[in-house]
Amino acid sequence: MKRLPPEFFLSTSQVFGGVYYTVVFGGLMTLFFLQEGAQEFLIGIFAIIPSLVAILLLYIIPLVRRWYPEILLWSSITMAATGFSLLLLFPASLSLSLSTLVGCYILFLILYHISVSSFNYSWFPAVALLIPAERRGEFFGRIRMGLVLLSFFALKLSSKILGENPGYMQFFWIVLIVALVQTIRPVSLASIAFPEVLPVSRFSHCRFLRSMFKNIDFRKFFLYYFLLSCLNSFILPFLVPFLRVNLGMSASFCLFLPSVSLFSYGISVYGWGKLNDVKGSRFVLFASLLFSTLFWFVLCNLRLFPSHYLREILIGLYFLSGLGSGGQELALTTRRMVLAPGEELVPYLAYFLILGGNVPAILFPLLGGAVLQRFSSFAIGGIGIYQLLFFLVGVADIFLLFYITKMPRLKEASLKRVFRDLVNDGLMKFHEVLVSP
Repeated sequence: MKRLPPEFFLSTSQVFGGVYYTVVFGGLMTLFFLQEGAQEFLIGIFAIIPSLVAILLLYIIPLVRRWYPEILLWSSITMAATGFSLLLLFPASLSLSLSTLVGCYILFLILYHISVSSFNYSWFPAVALLIPAERRGEFFGRIRMGLVLLSFFALKLSSKILGENPGYMQFFWIVLIVALVQTIRPVSLASIAFPEVLPVSRFSHCRFLRSMFKNIDFRKFFLYYFLLSCLNSFILPFLVPFLRVNLGMSASFCLFLPSVSLFSYGISVYGWGKLNDVKGSRFVLFASLLFSTLFWFVLCNLRLFPSHYLREILIGLYFLSGLGSGGQELALTTRRMVLAPGEELVPYLAYFLILGGNVPAILFPLLGGAVLQRFSSFAIGGIGIYQLLFFLVGVADIFLLFYITKMPRLKEASLKRVFRDLVNDGLMKFHEVLVSP
């Protein structure tokens, strides 16, 4: 019997393994803790832990140098095992206090994201080792579409299970289902026969960071990404509390809305890619950010619409949000590829995402949670603190739209060329980052 190729097992591991993360951290646990009496500041604390763990675990990168095939497998096993441990939290909620539940959940978050970060650090060199360059574009596209489709159906199923006012058993069954699905990841990876890992050269982090920020065009683009990450980290973790507590939406509907966004994201990727190839990343950044701006301004004025149309309006808003997210991701990817130093692509991407994305994700959820909790009783003419913050984020998006117009035009390759260069040059260079002290 013919043995299946490594890309089958790698793509299967990502598609089925990613569903757990999408469902559990895509609103399910926020709904559970809101039901237990948690407030916004606590939700903000939960939101910073993944990025904090990812940054702290940069210290394990030298260990990945020689053993990334083993680390890839064992981190997937620990993710699967830790995923099942969350099940204990739900029946325990009947007898434990909120503070004890929070402590247990934070411990779970730390342990789970240690495995997630270890897996991520090992994933890219494993792909570079196993997947031929000419097949990597199709490989990543298959993973993206598979994960979007499976996550969409998982979120739909979860919203059906939750119902209007779920008890702990509804949460228990959802986590059990996605935890079982997640076990496919280590089983798939265990089926791969990795070749011997070759030694790699050293890499200087400090010298690279200095050279990276000397580029003026890069600094302008990095500032845009940093400011956008600050806004998203400040407000996005609290959309579920707004829907559930302020608007009184059912738990099932709160989990259904992310599936709508995910669906529109998936169907928009191809169109945004074509537009990016014709008009360039600056145009797509501007056009897709318009969707986000509209989202926030309509969200802060929901009181002006008839209440019996509220659910339909929210579905439409989340559909627009997914369209905007798809365009932003594609344009950000293309533009940072153009500005990247070709010989050191992966360290450039790593530092870009850590400094521009993870650092704001550590600082701003706490700030957003503190503001929302401190001024929870704020109200002027029917406008509460949530509506005020949504309006301010919309205004900030307008300033970012003007900022985009000041960014320079770049000579950009097509997305096909961009992703080919990414996988041909960047993934192969990732070995150099892994050996750095």
